[in-house]
Amino acid sequence: MAEDGLVWMVGGPQGSGVDSAAQLFAQTVSRGGLNVWGQREYYSNIKGKHSYTKIRMSEDEIHSPVDRVHFLATYESETLARHVQDHRALVGGGGVLYDPSHTDETIADIRFMDHRVKADIAEEYGQPADEITIQQLLDDAAADGVRLFAFPYEELQKDIADELGMDDHNRLQILKNTMATAASIAMIEFGLEHLNETIDAIFGDKSDRIVEMNKVAAEHSAQYMRDNYEPFEHTIAPAEPDEERLFMQGTDAVALGKMVAGCRMQTYYPISPATDESVYLESKPGSDVVVVQTEDELSAVDMAIGAALTGARAATSTSGPGVNLMVEGLGFAGLCEVPLVLVDYQRGGPSTGMPTRTEQGDLQFALSLGNGEYPRLVLAPGDLDEMFHDTIDAFNLAERYQTPVLMLPDKDLAGNNHTVETFDVDEAEIDRGKLFDEDELAETEWRDDADRHPRFDTTEDGISPRSVIGQEGGIHWLTSDEHTEIGHITEDVVKREEIMEKRMEKIETAREEIPDDRMVRRVGPENAEVTFVTWGTPKGAVLDAMEVANEDGDLVNLVQIRVLSPFPNHVIDDVLDEATNAVSLENNYTSQLARLVREQLGRGFDHRAVKYNGRPIMQNEVLDIVDDVRKDAPDRIVLRGGI
Repeated sequence: MAEDGLVWMVGGPQGSGVDSAAQLFAQTVSRGGLNVWGQREYYSNIKGKHSYTKIRMSEDEIHSPVDRVHFLATYESETLARHVQDHRALVGGGGVLYDPSHTDETIADIRFMDHRVKADIAEEYGQPADEITIQQLLDDAAADGVRLFAFPYEELQKDIADELGMDDHNRLQILKNTMATAASIAMIEFGLEHLNETIDAIFGDKSDRIVEMNKVAAEHSAQYMRDNYEPFEHTIAPAEPDEERLFMQGTDAVALGKMVAGCRMQTYYPISPATDESVYLESKPGSDVVVVQTEDELSAVDMAIGAALTGARAATSTSGPGVNLMVEGLGFAGLCEVPLVLVDYQRGGPSTGMPTRTEQGDLQFALSLGNGEYPRLVLAPGDLDEMFHDTIDAFNLAERYQTPVLMLPDKDLAGNNHTVETFDVDEAEIDRGKLFDEDELAETEWRDDADRHPRFDTTEDGISPRSVIGQEGGIHWLTSDEHTEIGHITEDVVKREEIMEKRMEKIETAREEIPDDRMVRRVGPENAEVTFVTWGTPKGAVLDAMEVANEDGDLVNLVQIRVLSPFPNHVIDDVLDEATNAVSLENNYTSQLARLVREQLGRGFDHRAVKYNGRPIMQNEVLDIVDDVRKDAPDRIVLRGGI
């Protein structure tokens, strides 16, 4: 995607309607035919701390956020202090919508703002924080070409209350999100038609009065901007998309994938950012998925394992701290060859870490979690379409190889809204692997004298024919101890070797059977000057940067590793042989993918780019890396963008 389109941003205290305004704006421009990429940043705090959302919009496909902003909508002083003070992110001629009643406040007056931010502003201005006013920040921004749009919320609420026949305009404080959205829509000249459609969609099931209040507030706000300000430099028009699109966040895509895959049991214990997936499934009673909120994470994984042992397709979802508590259950699933799907929505760690910020810190953990050794497959989706299809694939792989499958999306994909082309459900195929039905079990003669099913029978590919609990003729034992073919506990050296080798053979079978183009995606010119090797979400920033960089020649290509276990050794070995400048790109501190490559191949990258401040990698940061690499950048490049 080229450097076109617009970026709109709204900020304010947690609980003040910022998310509602972002949803209203994003759905409006999405309904108007534009592609949308949302970036929602918020504290792990119920009310008061600063949060903001950026909405990037364009007629072209978008895969990532950027640092620039064309229009900033605000309600209060902290958003102005944080983002107008950093007005370098506002493009030339960019605009700021603000409430003039806050301009006399000083930086010291802002109650919830971090002391570090106050100190930075004071240092930049060379004044004490209690002497720097919001008006001073606005004046400096205006001197740099930023347009200021004073927007008197309270006065407008009085006019809106009069038209609605309401005596108390203070009851209309809740309409600030609609007012800010409508004022912004008016300035970018998108028109109110799609905003009114969105108001109908969001509030239509509440009451006609609420719909009327929001539409009246929108019209008054838009008219105020048209009456009081000259046209804005940065505008965008509705579009007619070639294909239908969905507007959703990543957890929705995974939930839909589970429904299409035939998942029948979903367990969870509430944790950010994973909970939204189970809440979505709970809201779809016709989906045939039984959703259970358990008392803790260990119960969640054990209940899912129990369901899988009965033959149901079962899954659980959590984040890093929850996976910590599920490790014992996952080891049992590995030992007893249970087809289980676990979605780990990565967030900033370790421990509680940063519950509402993004990171890719769980890769090495996922590859080695649990005591001892057992096979597991690890998938890394990089966008919403991959999240949907990888979820279906995860169930097929879990049953085909009879082992846990972990998916590693992150908070950035999980909790942000994007547009995506309608999922191709017809592509979905169901593969249940070597699963016996009742007739097959009845006709099979086991070599065991007692005619018991050797559930863990040794086979050439490591995969045993599988019966499930309750099937006649499929009797076997399950234990967390090492066991024989029928499940009886054993510590015999020969049996231990046979069963251990049989289990571990499955990962080699998977490596041979999964196609190379499923394990690794390659995009861009073959002989590019810079080759980015990444996994998960950062692939979007590379795709967008590639569109810009390659206008000047074959500068950039992308290698996205989508299956991390089994690792595609020979494919990545070839990539490193062919690359002029190979750069690993990850949202973690230690370059976990680069560590994995060195472990598997005994070689590394020319450069390792990392970001670990809890914010996603942006298109402009990738472009900066390209420039740095072409100028002989250091081996390790740290990205520090974001607020």
